[in-house]
Amino acid sequence: MFKNIIPMGLVLSAASTAAMCTDHSTLLRDTSADHSRPLPTQTMENNMKYMDETVIDECTKGSFAGTLTFPQNLQKLAGIGVKSYVVDLSKTPSTKKIYGERGDSYEEVFPPFDAPLVASTFNEPQVKEALLAIQHKEIDYPEFLRRIMTAGVSRYEVCFKQHETIYFGQQQGDSYTEAFPKSFLDK
Repeated sequence: MFKNIIPMGLVLSAASTAAMCTDHSTLLRDTSADHSRPLPTQTMENNMKYMDETVIDECTKGSFAGTLTFPQNLQKLAGIGVKSYVVDLSKTPSTKKIYGERGDSYEEVFPPFDAPLVASTFNEPQVKEALLAIQHKEIDYPEFLRRIMTAGVSRYEVCFKQHETIYFGQQQGDSYTEAFPKSFLDK
């Protein structure tokens, strides 16, 4: 079994998939599959939930199919103990790495979506335009990904505790942070 342990809280390149949420700053991340864990409905003694990979997969499929919105995804993921996730658009195919509240993680590969190369220049106004377009349901999720890649976004991270999404360019310091309402996490 291959184990990928990532020290958190380091200065990372824009292509890195390590989470940047501050609540991960002192953890070591073990990304190997843990098939011996309790069923998803069970919780640890301190009420931390175990992530259910089936729900994670359903959320990604729902995003690409247009059947789940961003707030609906956040609610479902928070309900299974997700603290944050990182979408890495610099990889082919793109990936999504999910971090749980008990220190577990899960990585999935996105379905093909005719992805362009990530632009080398970060264009914040184009990122904001893509965000407005998807928020107003003018475009679907695959088109949103294409637009932010064209705007130079190589990865983005959704931080549940901080209620924000951070979009990163390829150059250090290139980023845009968008807050989302706490109510997005409420059921």
